[in-house]
Amino acid sequence: MVRFVAKLKEVCPNCGGGFEKRPIRPKHLLKKYPVSTEVVYKPVDFEAHYKRLKSNASK
Repeated sequence: MVRFVAKLKEVCPNCGGGFEKRPIRPKHLLKKYPVSTEVVYKPVDFEAHYKRLKSNASK
């Protein structure tokens, strides 16, 4: 996992922000907002990610 974050240069490919620990869902909200059972796979296009980083750095 650490190598993957380093490869992304510490920038989230979805939002462009830094990586943070995931928040823990409070127990009183689990019934209203249950944990998803569906796994979502979103592969990272590293070439597009690096291009976006370059264009943001030049601003």
